Amino acid sequence: MTLELLVVFIGVYLAFVFQNISLSKGIAKEQEKVFVSLKKELDYFRIMLPEYADFQAKIIEEWDSLLNLKQIPTFYGWRYIEPQYNFKVIEYAVNL
Repeated sequence: MTLELLVVFIGVYLAFVFQNISLSKGIAKEQEKVFVSLKKELDYFRIMLPEYADFQAKIIEEWDSLLNLKQIPTFYGWRYIEPQYNFKVIEYAVNL
């Protein structure tokens, strides 16, 4: 009787250990996905930010020259619905 109880206890204990190992591996895979995604986002900024800055500098120069001539420049119709980065990835990484 005690031997059967010991076997059941060891079986349940090993099931929990294997489940914990499996869960740890799953979390590690999710962390890797998040880090790869964040790296891609940061690389995008590193590559594209100088182009954005150059473009914006040209627009500001154009606006300043028109304002110096007492003309109202076209401010275009830009509307940014969300930030220019994937905030969901960063939020997920912080919560993880």
